[in-house]
Amino acid sequence: MEHKIHIRKTANEDIPKLASLMGDLGYPVSRDQMETRLNNIGSHPDYCTLVACLKNKVIGGIKDQKKTFVKDMGFKVAKENEKIIEVLKEKKVENK
Repeated sequence: MEHKIHIRKTANEDIPKLASLMGDLGYPVSRDQMETRLNNIGSHPDYCTLVACLKNKVIGGIKDQKKTFVKDMGFKVAKENEKIIEVLKEKKVENK
């Protein structure tokens, strides 16, 4: 059975998982700090946060500036994806 990753806007219930993922990537953050960051980003009209979900579980997130999203996204995302893939391999996460 094939499972697809879907992208959606970040919601408040994503905060604990995003805080955990940030720690896995080497950027430790508390839930309160993550909530503050998301609120600050969400209050700015030029920024957005999205999460990637697999089987309704958050497996990644991204913050980007809407105006430069397409132009600047390639390299930034490629470098972050390398980190994400490393972490997933270390944790032996399987796409089943």
